[in-house]
Amino acid sequence: MTMNSSFSHPYEHVLNKLGGDAYCVPRRTAFFLNPSPRTDDILYHLTGFTGSSAYVLIKRDGLFLYVDSRYTLQAQQECPESTVITCNNPLQQLPNQCPAGTRLIVSPWTYSHFELSQYAEVARIQGWTLVYDQHQNLDSVIKTESIPSNSPIYAIPNTVSFQEKCRSVLTNLDQKYWLICSAADIAWLTNLRSSDHDYVPFFDGYLLIRRNDQASSTQPGYFSGTLYTSMPRSIEGLDPDIHVHDFKSLNLLSHQPSTAPEAENLLDQEITYDPKKTPKGLVRTHWVADALAQLEKSRSIKNAWELSHITQAHILDGVALTQFLHWLSQIDDACLDHGFETEWSACEKLKSFRQHHASYKGHSFPTISAMGPNSAMMHYTPSCLQWDPLTSGIYLVDSGGQYFYGTTDVTRTVWLGSKNPSKSWQQKYTAVLQGHIHLSSMIFPYGTTGCQLDAVARSFLWQKGWDYAHSTGHGVSCFGPVHEMPPTISARETGSVITEHMIFSVEPGYYQAGLGGIRLENLVRVMEKDSKKSLVKTPHTGQEEGQETVQDRDRLLNLKPLTLAPFDRRLMDVDALSYDHKLWLNQYHKHVYDALGSQLPKETRAWLYEQTRPL
Repeated sequence: MTMNSSFSHPYEHVLNKLGGDAYCVPRRTAFFLNPSPRTDDILYHLTGFTGSSAYVLIKRDGLFLYVDSRYTLQAQQECPESTVITCNNPLQQLPNQCPAGTRLIVSPWTYSHFELSQYAEVARIQGWTLVYDQHQNLDSVIKTESIPSNSPIYAIPNTVSFQEKCRSVLTNLDQKYWLICSAADIAWLTNLRSSDHDYVPFFDGYLLIRRNDQASSTQPGYFSGTLYTSMPRSIEGLDPDIHVHDFKSLNLLSHQPSTAPEAENLLDQEITYDPKKTPKGLVRTHWVADALAQLEKSRSIKNAWELSHITQAHILDGVALTQFLHWLSQIDDACLDHGFETEWSACEKLKSFRQHHASYKGHSFPTISAMGPNSAMMHYTPSCLQWDPLTSGIYLVDSGGQYFYGTTDVTRTVWLGSKNPSKSWQQKYTAVLQGHIHLSSMIFPYGTTGCQLDAVARSFLWQKGWDYAHSTGHGVSCFGPVHEMPPTISARETGSVITEHMIFSVEPGYYQAGLGGIRLENLVRVMEKDSKKSLVKTPHTGQEEGQETVQDRDRLLNLKPLTLAPFDRRLMDVDALSYDHKLWLNQYHKHVYDALGSQLPKETRAWLYEQTRPL
């Protein structure tokens, strides 16, 4: 295999310096985020791969890129000089590239303690030696110097304070200290946001939480937090129970006991940490592992303040997206025939509509703007340097925005040009639409899992022998990451129970390589439906995952769409839709028009009226 010559010398130097045969790099930062911007993304610079999830194995004879099935086509097109391997976990395939005796280099800062424990076990079985790159030598391939982030940190209003959140999720009162390393968890606990990263309003940092022993008889404990981040930078609205220190005050690279007073080096204490969300490089042998499952569960259940702002964000986003869909419908055949508009110009047009509102803070992920065959790649993204023109045919746009204080994610597939789509495309689109409607209109009991809901959305595609290689849905945060787990609506059983006030996407699809793809996505809110009998509700804070009460078992749930945007009528095979599916679609379209019509320009409002007429 021919190597990318621009990277061969630097990475070989790292292998030689560390005495290794191979180096495995995940797309992840030490704060459990995708690296951004791309200028700091080592995996991108080595391979050219733009997907959100991947690992690359660097060897002297080539690069091996490990992606899951969502990204196979995209990786093959973007990374012609890499060997693309499809798998859910690189450990499934690494033994094929790393024979016995391999010295495998990994960074203890971009792998969690749990993940590197798995690597160590496989290394023992395969006869490898793990070499830890404690000082991130591979960074020198991309970055000549480290430039710390110093964007302002600010508090967002919320009805639940840092103190209340700690009391609800840190349930192990035998412990005194907790270290939180996930940027998403820190933002949720502290109600703080910033712009250190593209697409998520987060900052790099670690949060050390301490429970004070002087608890009153009416309170389960008093919590204080020490936030470690890059300083100096301005911080506004900081909770009085949180104090900020510079990263430099942490001795991150030494595991030797400190001689400093406790107040100066708290990492020497017996600290509780989540092994799946803490870099291996931080963990001391005397620390206590705890999955902190209640934190994830509580974060996924939105409070009244969050639900209100998420709803408002979707109205703003619906206005922008509807204007964009109207703009697409106005591109005439001559323009399409000559390629005057492109996938990239469409991205910029959608962005311009979103920017009309002052609360828009940027994309929630890179916009997927995919024409024709490109839409068969589930996470294809154009750029200002690489795009295809818009032509007559199938076009898919998957995009989202960050607004004060909500996050959106929506996908629509439309047909461009005056010529009507073929019956074949209508059948495919309608099967996806049927799956979308069928899940969106479900009434189901408490205790239902994401795995069970996943099958509901796929059933109409299965009847035709079709399927799609991604999950049906994922949780979405409030002014945070567009992917948040739980919940996960996936064929893989996670045991995650769908609970009232969760928010997740419903996004079935169809993809045919070389031809095109279809995906239809709304975000939905889980609501309580009529119960089987009259109930007295009780709070379940602290309840273990999987446990349920008699009251829970008698509850019925349904889904309320948050996303506001019409579906393409020309792609529907109306005769194939059932009465119930038409009823749901008519009610949804009426809701879209009622919510957005008065806020749209006159021509767009008239267009939307036609798009949302009852079937």
